[in-house]
Amino acid sequence: MDETGVVKAVRGHIAIVEVQKTGTCQNCPQNDTCTDGEHVVEWEALNEAQARVGQRVVVVMRRYTYMKGTALVYGFPALALIAGAVLGKYFLAQYFRGTSPELISAISGLGAFAMLFAIASLISRKLERTTENKPVVTQIL
Repeated sequence: MDETGVVKAVRGHIAIVEVQKTGTCQNCPQNDTCTDGEHVVEWEALNEAQARVGQRVVVVMRRYTYMKGTALVYGFPALALIAGAVLGKYFLAQYFRGTSPELISAISGLGAFAMLFAIASLISRKLERTTENKPVVTQIL
């Protein structure tokens, strides 16, 4: 995902880049790390091109970073929901004989979803701090 923007600040090897807001911003797993105005977002990006304040640049979000974030935030909790529901219905229901298997399935599925979602949120916050998962300023225009 390539975007163009203007460097607003430089902090060491990180550039704060103001990028025009696009429709892909709504689905981005790092949407909560952006500061969005009416039509712009600010990205923290690795400043590999050594850009300075005021320069127009190309910012690249690595595809594997986007896919990894999407799988972490959406995919794994969804799988936990399904696995928890199946395990609840076929294994846990035998320990709660007076209770409906569907109710046990729903409770265990939602419990597994909530637990994995909380873990994914913690991991996501930790990954946001690593430079490997940040967008990169690749070119000065």
